[in-house]
Amino acid sequence: MMEASAVWFITLHFLSMVTITYMSVNMSRNPNVKTTNQSSTFNGATGSSKAVDGCTKQSLSSGCCLHTALQLKTAFWQIDLQGQVVMESVKIYFRDEEYIQKKRSGGYQIYGSNTTFWRRGFLCHIDTTATPDRMDLTPSISCKGTIRYLTIFIDRSKTTTYTWYSFYAVMEICEVEVYGMYKDILIRNI
Repeated sequence: MMEASAVWFITLHFLSMVTITYMSVNMSRNPNVKTTNQSSTFNGATGSSKAVDGCTKQSLSSGCCLHTALQLKTAFWQIDLQGQVVMESVKIYFRDEEYIQKKRSGGYQIYGSNTTFWRRGFLCHIDTTATPDRMDLTPSISCKGTIRYLTIFIDRSKTTTYTWYSFYAVMEICEVEVYGMYKDILIRNI
């Protein structure tokens, strides 16, 4: 019969060799496509689900992009990740056909929250690009936190940070990828 100290030693030795692997996946499509919402719609073909259909072509003519209504002061897009997610990063594919898209997207904000009221959550990122020439229309943003909802928001209701921003908030997004792992899966793997 093996002594308790020998069993303990073997157990510790085994645990020291085990590597816990954490793999971040695109939570907006894995294991299924998530529910989305947006503040307004330009037309019936440019609804919020366009941002999670897997199409990363960055032109409106491709049929891949959502588009909010014109001449409004605020615009948002939101995804319900259908459970608590340990988020690591967000990749956004903004429409990239004309110079105007940079002006429309400039100053966008990303919020993480556990309710649909994103301002009760936390501001994860705010775009502070100084000139439109430097704005990245395919940014990968480190954004860490435990959330259920991710919201991208453009606000033109107040004085804007830069004069190059558009007067109205118009959102044109072709795809959003939220990378992370469901919180309950992470706990079970540890």
